[in-house]
Amino acid sequence: MAASASSPAASGPAGSHFEAQVSAAYLLALLTGNEPRGLPGTTIDSIKLQRAAEGHPLDDVIICAHDGRGSPAVLEIQVKRAISFTPSDEVFQKVVEQIARASQLSDFWTSRHELAIATARNSRKIDGAYQDVLTWARQLGDAVTFFSRINRPGSANDDMRTFVETFRAHLQNSGVPIDDDSVWRLLRRLQILVFDFTAQGSASEDLARERAVRALHPDDGARAGGLWSALIELALRSAASGGELKRGDLITELGSQGFRFAGERRYSTARAALAEASRHALDDMADQVGGARLTRHELVNAIHAALDVGRYVEIRGDAGVGKSGLLKHFADQTAMEAPVLILSPNRTTPRGWTAMRDVIGFDGTARELLTDLAGDGAAILFIDNLDFFKEDERRTVVDLVREVSNVPGFAVIATARRNFGVDASSWLPADALRRMGSADPIVIGEPSSAEVEEIRQAAPGLAFLLADSHPARDVARNLFRLDRLGAGAASESMPRSEVDMALHWWQTADSAPGENPRERVRVLRVLAEQALIRAEPLEIKDQPAGAVNALIASETLRDLGGDRVSFKRNCSPPRRFRAEERCA
Repeated sequence: MAASASSPAASGPAGSHFEAQVSAAYLLALLTGNEPRGLPGTTIDSIKLQRAAEGHPLDDVIICAHDGRGSPAVLEIQVKRAISFTPSDEVFQKVVEQIARASQLSDFWTSRHELAIATARNSRKIDGAYQDVLTWARQLGDAVTFFSRINRPGSANDDMRTFVETFRAHLQNSGVPIDDDSVWRLLRRLQILVFDFTAQGSASEDLARERAVRALHPDDGARAGGLWSALIELALRSAASGGELKRGDLITELGSQGFRFAGERRYSTARAALAEASRHALDDMADQVGGARLTRHELVNAIHAALDVGRYVEIRGDAGVGKSGLLKHFADQTAMEAPVLILSPNRTTPRGWTAMRDVIGFDGTARELLTDLAGDGAAILFIDNLDFFKEDERRTVVDLVREVSNVPGFAVIATARRNFGVDASSWLPADALRRMGSADPIVIGEPSSAEVEEIRQAAPGLAFLLADSHPARDVARNLFRLDRLGAGAASESMPRSEVDMALHWWQTADSAPGENPRERVRVLRVLAEQALIRAEPLEIKDQPAGAVNALIASETLRDLGGDRVSFKRNCSPPRRFRAEERCA
């Protein structure tokens, strides 16, 4: 298992412009005090290049850092401009051999030691399957669950299964353990970092140059292109000699070339505030049904493909179909590299960017913040539930979407109801959406047969509700309501018929276990009384707004505007219960 070290100068890095660009991007993060991409929440101490002889198997770029508690963290990166991750790809085979050697280091499993492959942009649709595997490995808490999902027909696709088995085969050839637990644990430590430096009009290069502007003294901003070129040249020289650079060394070297700097601008307070708010927003998003986290890989693939078409992707569907869960998958994937930015109703600072800037303690422009995040790899703005933002919250969303549209490579993934922008014009800025370009909306319907099977296996008590012949099939396959039933199954008798389901809904008003449904149920009873004596629409002006909004959000009610609502299809008060409920 000993590494075959060669001279850094002889191994070819000095002639690799792409590798030097990737190295220069990290040197720029060191210079500006930014978090390193792929190692969020840390501060860079030094950067080593081509250090295989010093015990770094993935030796092209080694990031030595520490987290907020002072604990050390390492990210080893192997840079490969072209890699296909297929069984016939010799490049992938050699990288996995390096990963195997890294896993044998004495402190690998007891420290924060991450591994990454940096590669050029290909197609999100092609690369997405491999990224999804690595996301699952981190999301799922054990090897049994991970491999059950990978091997279950319909839960993963052939590209994902081939990637995992190829990874296992190359590990076996390297002489390291290949049991499920060992393979899963290594996949959890691996990232694929994509840089588009080879593309015409490279967003990665544009973002690097913008970061270089902010690194320089205000009077020297025009030299940003020169600074970027100097960092590439420095990376080439340092790699050729197997060098190591700290911030002081970097400033001294570049200062000798006449560059003057503005000092560290980490925006740490603002970034911490955004990270906390986004974490809370993610925690609000349900992505499990009866204990099963649905893969929805066909929809995930469609979103990957849509991001190849344009920078704005909208996920649409009725309430309870899992829109937020899909958005959460991509947010979790992005968070592997860098902190993410998520906007959701009731968690978005109202009254526009200026108000938000004051709340998070930021002293720059929205573009500066967004390019800073994008430079770290977090180049997606996530917006959940476009239908439910209040007017003053919309101003903040609009401001940020406009700024995002002008940041190279920055995308937006948003969720909305099926008729968003159809029944009435979208409130998002049309000029910004045109600049970003967009594919057709990704529309979600009921769960696929593979997803239904996943739920059956994870929550056997729900299996009978998911039968194709079930009389309340349409209601039972709404993931929101199905999860409500599954969550309450331990303490309640499971509804076994359409009548039982109707009564369960009527008594709980779509409330989650642990919530107090009293106000919602009272609103339903009042509206049912109205429905008994006259046709819809129903009046809600005297009803508590919170309960009404919750019933609209769950699509029990349809908002008709002007303090008027109607019952949605499949949610009308069941007539056989009306007399009893009126006496309850």
